Amino acid sequence: MSNTQTIPWKRISVEAAAIVASILLAFAIDAWWDGVQERAEEREILIALRAEFEANQKVLAQTAERHRRALNAMQDIVSASRSDIAVHAASLGSLFRRTLSTPHYNPATGALAATIGSGRLRLVRNVELKIRLAGWNSVISDLVLDEQTRRDSVTHALRPAFAEFGIGGG
Repeated sequence: MSNTQTIPWKRISVEAAAIVASILLAFAIDAWWDGVQERAEEREILIALRAEFEANQKVLAQTAERHRRALNAMQDIVSASRSDIAVHAASLGSLFRRTLSTPHYNPATGALAATIGSGRLRLVRNVELKIRLAGWNSVISDLVLDEQTRRDSVTHALRPAFAEFGIGGG
């Protein structure tokens, strides 16, 4: 007795194709969902960074105003030194105090540091923004160095020079 059954190749091919198609569909849905989640994370990152930069902008504007007042005071002192007009001592003292003030700008970078440290910066799709964010700490370092140089100049050069002439309280 011979058992000669025919193999249903057509049915097997259709079932195999259906299995492969369902697996590919599952992969496509999973990739789509990952993309949706990454875009939501990107929005959260950008919202946090925007809030941080807006807060920094307000503090920077205040610090810049203090720097402008110090510069204006220095210009007033230079102008007074070039004129024959006597300047009231209290007024001169006020000018020197404004000149010698050393405002400090130290921006918040917590959201950016967390984004970079966690590797989530890769979620930012805008390449130019990503490059600028990655280089922001270098910009901050330059600002801090510039400020420290100014502070050292005021502390080690201007104050002693003023004190030598009995101005500004040493």
